[in-house]
Amino acid sequence: MNKKETKSTFWKKCWIDVLIVTIVTIIISANYDLSKLTPSVLYQNSTSGDFFTTDLFFHISNSSNEPTIIPDITIINIDSLISRKEIAYLLSNVLKMNPRKIGVDIAFHMNKDQDDSLIVKIVNEQRLMKKCVFANDYYIDDNSELPSVSHSFCLNKKDSLIEGFANFIYDETFMNVRQYRSTKYTSEGEILSLTSRMIDYQERTSANSDNHIEIIDYRLSSFNEINANELDRELINNHYVLIGSLSRSHDNYNTPIGMMPGLKIHAYTLKTALSQNKIHSVNKIWEWFILIFICIFSSIGLVFADYFVLNSTNKMQSVIVQEGVWAFIIVFLQVSFLLLIAYLLFEYFDLVFSMQSSLNSALFVAAIVKSIYTIILTFLSKKGIAKSILNRLMYYSIK
Repeated sequence: MNKKETKSTFWKKCWIDVLIVTIVTIIISANYDLSKLTPSVLYQNSTSGDFFTTDLFFHISNSSNEPTIIPDITIINIDSLISRKEIAYLLSNVLKMNPRKIGVDIAFHMNKDQDDSLIVKIVNEQRLMKKCVFANDYYIDDNSELPSVSHSFCLNKKDSLIEGFANFIYDETFMNVRQYRSTKYTSEGEILSLTSRMIDYQERTSANSDNHIEIIDYRLSSFNEINANELDRELINNHYVLIGSLSRSHDNYNTPIGMMPGLKIHAYTLKTALSQNKIHSVNKIWEWFILIFICIFSSIGLVFADYFVLNSTNKMQSVIVQEGVWAFIIVFLQVSFLLLIAYLLFEYFDLVFSMQSSLNSALFVAAIVKSIYTIILTFLSKKGIAKSILNRLMYYSIK
């Protein structure tokens, strides 16, 4: 068979082969978690699963762009303060400067009646109670199907101050923080997060009112940062103010752009919640559609390369070369193309594939399936097994 005849008749010979490889690839990719087969696993240290590419995209974006200035978020560092009484007077001074909202990311583990009551008194006397939100936490309760609230403020009346839970979600294995939650259903009912409490109801989107999980936008940003003993009215008046420590060793977490104190993560979370351009995951229906398309695309690419095999004098040797070299090159190009498309969608349309690593691994699965398929059919053809059934398959003719 000459090359011209091969090209004209190729698809007539191999479409069943493409179909079989595609179906097997889709079944395996859809039913098994194959994210560890993605090449990104070779570079992972504190990153797991499908988040690798998202983290990578943040790094690329931050290295090529200048920090975005966020003028309406101010961070007040309390590392210079040594007592709750000083924190109480700090709140008093900040409230007098008319902030839009205050988020207090400070854990009060032990009850100190006199100092704690002073903080409550100051907040209430200012008649600006609704502007001050204190962080609490929630934990798994063995006696309840729902988590219980761990109130950080040690008072008999937990509702004497407004509370919101620390809303970022972290991977306990690596302490990675990439997402945040707006609301949480607990044994005390639905509770709002710290940053959700800080945002006025009119400013909150519908996505922030139904236990929705969002990706934190870690594209490099610059916030106003001041020390507790160096307050600046211009940076507080009509600003969102976050108060807490920037140096507590137990409150540092790994993020896509490096280690970061929890207070600054709240700033990025608040920025994300206020932004009109949120980062969204691609709809699951589209992801499955893309997965099927990738499997078909990969199978066609791998099988189409084999038209060289049909024109070689030593077809068996050509198959070995194709499976060993061409398959690797084709999969590498496909993965690179897929990553490029994913990055462009991330950078210009704020979209991420939550199945990115799975999509990458599907390309490798297709190569493995196709290689095994070719070897089996070539072996059966050489032995003359099941000739009447397999005679229509292209690879069965290779001997």
